Amino acid sequence: LARRNLTPGGIDMVVLASDGVANTGTTDADGILRLIDDGVAAGIDLLALGVDERGYNDDLMEQLSNRGNGTTYYLRSPQDAERLFVDELEQTLVVAARDSKVQLAFDADTVRRYRLIGYDNRAIADDDFRDDTVDAGEVGVGHEVTAIYELELVGGVDGRATIGTLQLRWEDPFEGRVREAARELTVSELEPDEATGFGTAVQAVTLAEVLRGSPYVDVSLDSLAAFDRWGTSAEATRAIQLAADALPTG
Repeated sequence: LARRNLTPGGIDMVVLASDGVANTGTTDADGILRLIDDGVAAGIDLLALGVDERGYNDDLMEQLSNRGNGTTYYLRSPQDAERLFVDELEQTLVVAARDSKVQLAFDADTVRRYRLIGYDNRAIADDDFRDDTVDAGEVGVGHEVTAIYELELVGGVDGRATIGTLQLRWEDPFEGRVREAARELTVSELEPDEATGFGTAVQAVTLAEVLRGSPYVDVSLDSLAAFDRWGTSAEATRAIQLAADALPTG
């Protein structure tokens, strides 16, 4: 249907709402991914909506949206669907940047060591940063992407010291041109900012570390739920409380 109704210069997208468990038609992952590759070649993107909390295959749904130049959302309630397709319709459907890549090169004179938390399945080789044949992520209009690093700074550095250089590279979907931007980051920019929801990011990342059994964290979910600094959100706190209630103690 999408192929027959392609709109030159328009948005052509298949919206797939599924539990990620294929049980009709083409059911093997490789076959489904080939179908998506063919669609992308024709100019059709894929938006994946996860449903069914009892047997949701998030790994397959993420693979599908990655190959389909789209995004994966999990719908927990009718309110989530209303937010995506009413309140944030433009952000949901319109891609602002294709094959977006981020590279952060730390200054060894300022940063003693660092750790990227998460993004395990998003990493690309340093040499691929400017290789535009390497597939990367799409960013929607008005969307924000958060990457979390744990840093240990060299002793005695002041706020003017350079942490490193942040580089961005992406394709402008409206002009078809690849663009690149870069700027240096300083220690003074590490100051937590409540307006950016820094506290919520801390809660979310710490929860993920606890759930995956990371050796780098030693905190209880109850104390994490009580954490209230730098703009924490009620939604993040509720998620932590749900996890605390669901997980066995000890």
